[in-house]
Amino acid sequence: MVRNSQSGSMRHRIVLHRQDVATKTHHRQPKCDKHHRTQILVALDKSTARERLALVYTLVYCFPLEVLFGASGTPARAQEDTRSWEHDPDKNTEQTNKRNKPIGDERNMNKVLASLLMIGMVAAMAGAGTFAYFTDTETSTGNTIVAGEIDLTVNDMNPLDGPVVTITDIKPCWTELWVKKVVVTNNPGVLTMRIFDIVDDGGDDSYNGASSEPEYEAESATGTWVAIDDISNWIDYDLSIYKDDGDGVYDTNDTLVDEIYAPSNMPTLQSLNGVVIPLATIDPDTTYWIVQSFHMNAFAENEYQGDVCTFSEEFMVRDNGDPNGMDLNGYGIVD
Repeated sequence: MVRNSQSGSMRHRIVLHRQDVATKTHHRQPKCDKHHRTQILVALDKSTARERLALVYTLVYCFPLEVLFGASGTPARAQEDTRSWEHDPDKNTEQTNKRNKPIGDERNMNKVLASLLMIGMVAAMAGAGTFAYFTDTETSTGNTIVAGEIDLTVNDMNPLDGPVVTITDIKPCWTELWVKKVVVTNNPGVLTMRIFDIVDDGGDDSYNGASSEPEYEAESATGTWVAIDDISNWIDYDLSIYKDDGDGVYDTNDTLVDEIYAPSNMPTLQSLNGVVIPLATIDPDTTYWIVQSFHMNAFAENEYQGDVCTFSEEFMVRDNGDPNGMDLNGYGIVD
């Protein structure tokens, strides 16, 4: 084989050798030693994908392994001296047979394994870049994400400023009704509220530490005066939410959405300290009415005269989540 780094010339020479073998001419048996294999790899590296594929087909499918890799059972010395691959009975002497004695199984196995490894390397190199696809690419630019908006107004104030409950003269069995107007804009939302920071105080302490003589005497019933300042435990609380009928006025024509705490089962104000209270899912740009009632327990006695309870109220709306029904509780949002 002529040492030529160009894949085309190499392929041509190899084909000629294969033709020589097919016609059983008396050329010297072609060999593919280490130098020739290096030349094959160089040619593969420099050739195009089509040339690589053609060369690999020629090497792998047209030539036996013993030609490419010297994996024959015939020793190299016998290969050089043999003029023909045909068996000649006249030359079947003991010396010739001895010379053509196959190499041991272990050496043959090593050569076969080396041949398989070489074929894998050549096939891998030939595979690169031999396939093509029809393609089409479309590009979209200027994509935009804009966050939505949700805003809550309470008693026509945004932000809310000042107290929304002021009761100055509550007495046992009395009920004080307080109504808040709430509107959410832009998006529907889940409305909640929270009562927190409840603080009870004895109020005016001008009469021996109490606010009045009756209070002082009630708190001194054991013989020693002890202030009793837990009025929030004696204030009962009910809560409902209504949807306005469209006239913007809270009246009996409005629709009850939910009665959260009914008058028949009222908690004390103190028991709600810090509790988040779910109210309803409300529509955007629609008026709702939060109706609260504060009831002083009928069994509250003189020790609560003049006492004061202060607290804070918080109203919150959040978007009501995925319109396809995703559970927001999975994201740490708990009603």
